[in-house]
Amino acid sequence: MEAMLADARPNQADDGIAELGDRILIQDLVNRYAHCIRNQDVEGVLALFTEDATVDFDHSAVDNGGCKRGKAELRPVYAAGFRSMAPWPIMVNHIVDLDGPDRARGTVCIDLRQGALGYRVTWVGTYGDIYVKQDGSWKFQSRVTEVRHVASTAG
Repeated sequence: MEAMLADARPNQADDGIAELGDRILIQDLVNRYAHCIRNQDVEGVLALFTEDATVDFDHSAVDNGGCKRGKAELRPVYAAGFRSMAPWPIMVNHIVDLDGPDRARGTVCIDLRQGALGYRVTWVGTYGDIYVKQDGSWKFQSRVTEVRHVASTAG
């Protein structure tokens, strides 16, 4: 019995370390997304998605929103949003649920400030994400946005 436990302990430790590493890499993926958005880097954003990724953009937040599939459909939505909003996202309260070694789900809260409006918060919301590991790197397979608009207090 002791031999079985001794053999299991290193594997459990290795599994725990791998899980922590995956969580950190997924959080880094979300952080990189925010930085690419802030820097208005369309190609940087698209590099974080799988080729067939879907993003369900909230129609009330993005003019040409709705569900878009693949980088060819995503590219014009991000480019137009960057031009019209000059976005500055702040993402917090990230929760990651690992579903296996190559698949995970997550939720992250967002406050979006718009440079075009003096960097005031214009909406708050969440992203519901599915992440997959491809060739050793975590990518977005899908993102679903849910937003609430913040009323302007400017007089």
